[in-house]
Amino acid sequence: MHSFSQEIQAEIHKLFWCDVLIFQFPLWWFGLPGILKGWVDRVFAMGTIYGGRRFYDNRVLQGRKAMLSLTTGGPETMYNPTIILAHEQG
Repeated sequence: MHSFSQEIQAEIHKLFWCDVLIFQFPLWWFGLPGILKGWVDRVFAMGTIYGGRRFYDNRVLQGRKAMLSLTTGGPETMYNPTIILAHEQG
């Protein structure tokens, strides 16, 4: 493993330990909230999780699963299945 801080090494160890990783977060500007993005950027480190010919059948986390569970905000009319962007009338 590369020379990471003890905190990052501990998080990488947890990642290798888990069988299922669930990301639960509120959608923030169409992406991850800043604190979660920072965690992903630090823990999913090149050379440890990916890179160095770690692709497809030769991947580091092979056999594990990840799930996304995210929440959004806004009025019900924003999520009309037939309209791309519905506006609340009022």
